[in-house]
Amino acid sequence: MRFGKVVHIIFYDMYRGIKHNKYRYMICVFLIFSLMATFYLDVSVLRRGTRGDLPIAGVFDYIFYLLEGITEVTEKAYKEGKFVFPYIWIAVQFMCAFLVMSYPKNDLEGVGLNVLILSKSKKIWWISKCLWIFVSVFSIYLLIGIIAMLFTLLSGGTLEAVIHYEIFEAFSQTPPINGSQMPIILFVLIMPLLTSTVISILQMVVSVFSQPTLGMAAVFAIEILSVYSMNIWCLSNASMVRRSQLYLPSGMPLLPQIIYSVCVLAVSIIAGYMIFRRSDILSKE
Repeated sequence: MRFGKVVHIIFYDMYRGIKHNKYRYMICVFLIFSLMATFYLDVSVLRRGTRGDLPIAGVFDYIFYLLEGITEVTEKAYKEGKFVFPYIWIAVQFMCAFLVMSYPKNDLEGVGLNVLILSKSKKIWWISKCLWIFVSVFSIYLLIGIIAMLFTLLSGGTLEAVIHYEIFEAFSQTPPINGSQMPIILFVLIMPLLTSTVISILQMVVSVFSQPTLGMAAVFAIEILSVYSMNIWCLSNASMVRRSQLYLPSGMPLLPQIIYSVCVLAVSIIAGYMIFRRSDILSKE
């Protein structure tokens, strides 16, 4: 098949996927805006009250607020009532799963089946869906960045690559031991995106070969398990900067998390395609 035709199929797939999710994108924008508005109001209340010395929240403060996760859940913290479920971090993971949920399965049972028949290539269909997964996940993080910039500009904050840890200390959250900036910022920009992409590929594999609801259930099982179990095998730990060794010396080392995530991503894509290649799609219709 000619390269131009392959590119056309992939871009057409992207268009149909975005169109399929247009109302879901609206919901995601509303959720992101609501979460950041909460952060803005909380910081404003502190600045007008007892903490007038606090700086105005900058763009990376808003991004950090949504993606920081939590530290390890200890039995002591749980018994003393100090454990707070990371509903903000979970909301971001939900948005990624929400976008990915049904399009691959619906496409395979609709227009995508015709595209598959005309192209005579399951490989192109599978690669196209994997690329669509990345675009969908990336779009969530792009929206987070854009809306964070909007809040920052409207409130008079800074667009500099700086996290004002004193703001989070005011909410009784522990800052990094060494006060690092750029390593933490790079982590926040890269690792959540990588981890969400890996989990979304796994979600697609489950959804295509079973049902979208089972794919969503698999995602939430991974997320919930990661909240309560701090170890490398629970994939979503890699997206929480507060559990990284970059943030605290007792945190999880970064390199093994990256290697593990990339390996799971590669295995999921390859294994999913091998199963898909051997499946009889037409007999299911």
